[in-house]
Amino acid sequence: MPYSGGFTGASPFVVSIGGHSSAAEGTCLMELASVWAQEPFTASPRCVNPTLASLARIVNDHVAYETRQQLARLLPVMMTYRGPEWTVDWAVVVACLEFAHEAEGTRRSARQLRRAQRRLETMRAPGSSWLDRLRDGRMRFTANLVVLRTSWLASRHGEAALVALLTSAVAAFAVAQALGHEGAEALGQESVERSVDVGADVLAADVNGCEALLQEDLHALGVVGD
Repeated sequence: MPYSGGFTGASPFVVSIGGHSSAAEGTCLMELASVWAQEPFTASPRCVNPTLASLARIVNDHVAYETRQQLARLLPVMMTYRGPEWTVDWAVVVACLEFAHEAEGTRRSARQLRRAQRRLETMRAPGSSWLDRLRDGRMRFTANLVVLRTSWLASRHGEAALVALLTSAVAAFAVAQALGHEGAEALGQESVERSVDVGADVLAADVNGCEALLQEDLHALGVVGD
């Protein structure tokens, strides 16, 4: 169920590395989401898309303390997940592969991106059924594999790249979820703008370089024009 509470930017919790047995012991980014959503304490909260949560857990554990605290500002957008919809997961996959291609620029990365984009188009095509989207039993495995590979690639470029990857994935999630629910386009655009603004703040140490990466992702998604 999506989170609908308010957020003031302040939290009594410290966002920590790794998993914890309770909130009293500590909270990683996803465990904090479960606390705010008043769900059972877990690093896999129902209010966050599973593919996005996988990426968030990795980024959480590979950025500095101050940056980790700022990532919590992305949670109000991340915690709006409405439930299983493979087009949302696959939009996050495409955003990750766009980041990878931007970083690598190889024929292999271009080919992987084109394949993922074609699959997303097929999922969104009129008449595409839920069973069609689940026909490939490897989709969850593939999504997690893409998240692992692209986060590893981002980590080679430093903390700022990891934050840029997560921020662009959050923006892709917001757009895809809006497209999947009639009448929610405005909410999606607002969520994208909010996530990009937060990402720019978090990336204050290297905002110019990472802003370019974010803009590339948003252009590719068709959210912003030239």
